[in-house]
Amino acid sequence: MMYKAMQSSDTIFEDDEVSSSAMDFNTSSKLHNLKAARTLATEITESGAKLFDLLAQEKDLRDSREKALEFLDSISRNLDTNTEQVYIEKCIRNIIDNQTKKKDEMEETIKNLKLDESGIINKLQRRKQELDRAKKRLVSFQ
Repeated sequence: MMYKAMQSSDTIFEDDEVSSSAMDFNTSSKLHNLKAARTLATEITESGAKLFDLLAQEKDLRDSREKALEFLDSISRNLDTNTEQVYIEKCIRNIIDNQTKKKDEMEETIKNLKLDESGIINKLQRRKQELDRAKKRLVSFQ
């Protein structure tokens, strides 16, 4: 893109020299050069904006990239030892164990909630029966 811009500027200068020496004003070629210059200016601006955005993201991504590179370097240095692999497997096992414990706790909580629900339903049925008896007594007193 920058190369195109340089070629275009060289062409414009050559056209200016030819036109000034020959006094031949070729408007169509100048119009074409103007359109090409505008297109190149737009491309340069867009590329600059993209570059600015990418450079802004680079600060955020630098730490992650450096950690990944350190990890890859340590693996490549220790091809004979499996310490990183063992560490990763250990971490994965710990995560699986923690999730299994959480699942078991959730199942226990659900079991307790079902027991509580059945107890509340029984109390509600008893209270309805008491209410019905109380209504019958009230009707019998009237």
